[in-house]
Amino acid sequence: MPLVDRPADAHLSQRRRALLRRHRVRESFDEVRFARTSDGWEIALSRRRPRAAPRRRPVVLCHGLGANRFTWDLDPERSVARHLTEQGFDVFCVELRGHGRSQRSGPGGRWGWSLWDYAEHDLPAALEAVLELTGADGVHLVGHSMGGILLHIRRAHGDGRIRAGIAVAGAVDYSGTPSVFHSAVRLVGATRVLPALPLGPIARFFAPVALAVDNPIDRINVHPSNVDRSLYRRLCALGFHGISAPVLQTLAPAMAPGGLRLPDGSPLRPPPRGAPLLAVAGTADLQCHPDAARRGSQALRVFGRAYGHEDDYGHFDLLIGRRVPVEVWPALVGWLVDHDELP
Repeated sequence: MPLVDRPADAHLSQRRRALLRRHRVRESFDEVRFARTSDGWEIALSRRRPRAAPRRRPVVLCHGLGANRFTWDLDPERSVARHLTEQGFDVFCVELRGHGRSQRSGPGGRWGWSLWDYAEHDLPAALEAVLELTGADGVHLVGHSMGGILLHIRRAHGDGRIRAGIAVAGAVDYSGTPSVFHSAVRLVGATRVLPALPLGPIARFFAPVALAVDNPIDRINVHPSNVDRSLYRRLCALGFHGISAPVLQTLAPAMAPGGLRLPDGSPLRPPPRGAPLLAVAGTADLQCHPDAARRGSQALRVFGRAYGHEDDYGHFDLLIGRRVPVEVWPALVGWLVDHDELP
């Protein structure tokens, strides 16, 4: 899959640049490369090279629904990407089509892609590009929310490029668990007439007052006592984009018994000898309950007061919460290090 040489900010609009300046964002990535998909998209890969003795395999970080690279690099003190490089990993933050710096390189509509375009075009192109750039024999894939779902899908496809994976707050079968998605799925019918859900503009509009008071909307994303308000407001202002309607339509079956289905209608089954997979979940996550995260994974780590931690964890708290450097990140690093030298 060919790599595309472009300036890092080539795909950033003037409005987006102004937004970054307003929030005084100075990204820590060493370079940005673009992988061209087979259907004409340029998928952004923001790279941060290791700051310690290099590990054997690079880590690819994949964001969730409507999100972008700021999931992983929002602030120097709450940057999963930075932390992993300090442990010796070569880190790449992938941004799926329609997100962040990624952009279509040829003619085509602004919306219309589905979950399967992410899984069958974007992520494979990104993985191939990372292998080409590093010369490694495989990668570790860490996905948050929908990124975790994509990890499950690639693993079910038997993608041998993935040597170990971590699904953070992401599952492929939410049936029978207390997820807000069960209520939201009733609204999927509206996507038959709307090309996209304008999550990005909505999040930016409400960013200045996010968590001003405890409310059910913010609780979908975070557990209020476990995040810094200013940091969460930055995430709302910078970290979200519109969601293509077919993405929501193809995710909806994950709420039904049996979970997510392949395009041909068959169930998504993990391979008998797939890459080692760790699921990470929070006790206060209203999107992905630990019971859902457990399904299809080989190991599960749950974070919350019931498990001896200082606070409960919501959906994004697992990456940007107040105590992640001492409670969550060591678990992520430990899993990756333990599996880095395996064949």
